[in-house]
Amino acid sequence: MIKYIKKNFFLNISMLILILLGAFFKVMAAYKTGEAFNYILSYNFKLFYKLMSISGLYFLLYLLVVYIKIQYQNYITQIMLIDIKLDIINSIEKSDYEKFNENESGTYISWLSNDMLIIEQKGFNNLYQITTMLSESLLSIFGLFFFHWSIIVFTLLLSVTTILLPSIFNNTISKKSIDYSKSLEKFISQNTNVIQGFNTLLSFNRLCNIRKSVKETSDFIKKKSMNLRKIIALSAILGALCNLLSQFGVITLTGFLALNKIVSFGAILTVESLTSNIFNSVGNILNFKIEMDTVKPLFEKFKNYEKNLNKKSKCILKEKVENIKLKDLGYSYKDKNIFSNLNYKFESGKKYAIIGESGSGKTTFLNILGFRLTDYVGDIYINDKNIKELDYSSLREQITYIEQNPYIFNGSIKDNITLYENFEDKKVLEVLNKVCLSQFNMNENATNLSGGQKQRIALARGLIRGNKIILLDEITSNQDLENTKQIEKILLDNKKLMVIFITHNFREDLESKINGKIYF
Repeated sequence: MIKYIKKNFFLNISMLILILLGAFFKVMAAYKTGEAFNYILSYNFKLFYKLMSISGLYFLLYLLVVYIKIQYQNYITQIMLIDIKLDIINSIEKSDYEKFNENESGTYISWLSNDMLIIEQKGFNNLYQITTMLSESLLSIFGLFFFHWSIIVFTLLLSVTTILLPSIFNNTISKKSIDYSKSLEKFISQNTNVIQGFNTLLSFNRLCNIRKSVKETSDFIKKKSMNLRKIIALSAILGALCNLLSQFGVITLTGFLALNKIVSFGAILTVESLTSNIFNSVGNILNFKIEMDTVKPLFEKFKNYEKNLNKKSKCILKEKVENIKLKDLGYSYKDKNIFSNLNYKFESGKKYAIIGESGSGKTTFLNILGFRLTDYVGDIYINDKNIKELDYSSLREQITYIEQNPYIFNGSIKDNITLYENFEDKKVLEVLNKVCLSQFNMNENATNLSGGQKQRIALARGLIRGNKIILLDEITSNQDLENTKQIEKILLDNKKLMVIFITHNFREDLESKINGKIYF
């Protein structure tokens, strides 16, 4: 959190000035009220009303500063939250396929929503509350110097006690805060998965699974929340008890000094107000600090995610990809060997079929060629350079991988093809025609398309970018024969394209267009 405060240093300095100004006005109001009380005893109503008016003016100025501070605090907080979100997105952008898929997509949404809410409320808000209380306490302590040294010593001793006693719960609160944060992530991850399967559950009359999942994860959150709040409540009660006893003790001491004419009777009112600021602040500072500490695991989580990214500097491939060579390539998942000792060479402009039954490892193989899976054995060379030494983003500039079930964003056909890059409408229309979707308006919502049409949208994403290597995972599985042949014609008749495609039902009429086959 300190990182983002430093990044917005001048904004936070301005906030500190506002906090100090508010604390000054609050302390001055207390001073003038106590001073006015002395004139009641001497029946000098003129000075009493004058000082109370000044006290009231200070209090109004304090409220004005509070009004400005609340809005300015929100402004600064939102700026810092945006910085945190962008840092998280930056880490996600640097992730590879395997690293990103260690978590459900709902987990990342939780980081950017639930975690940000916790950081805002328990992090930044508590930090500014603590800063305000510290400022008011320090100015109040300074104000006590004008009365008697014993009041200051007694106040400081009681303040230390109020701080130390509730701190015995700190470690327990930290652990239970981590458990609570994880329960929120589980809620989003699990229920996102279930709700996304609404159509399937509806077809089998199992919508009750949604209720069951929400109830189960909500009960889990409730349990973790109750455990956390119980400890926080115990800490708060102990702090409040220390606060009450401290104020009682200071008022008693000041009363004793007043009765012995060491301080004025008006000092009782001023000291009570000033020490109330101190003890309330000290008691609450600890509670706010405990709550603020609950955001530490969140920042540690973000930091660990970024730390575990593969930051090894890699070479950028600038030249055109001429060939892809496999040397003793193999892959195992847990204890199961998927394939092994695969040696092959793919060349620019040629067409290759990956043939095999479902579950034979074809998609796994294509995921390796598409730089998604990196924990394979053996080597892959592009232009005689090992891809482990190359920057994958530069390879994706030339190689397009199209999944069997491509993701379609909730947006127009055009946006789904261009992915919000700046392509001319003419080029979009051309590629729509190539993939047999010319009957659709490019501004039409793409989520309403059929499975086969969505596959063609995914193909259009690659074609519009002019990539010369296309990896296809059963791209025609949801197409009718006419569209299948049209797509195959576009891909297999183009002599500039290297096409590597998966099929479990290879047709004989494709034989003359294929340069090689790999069987799984």
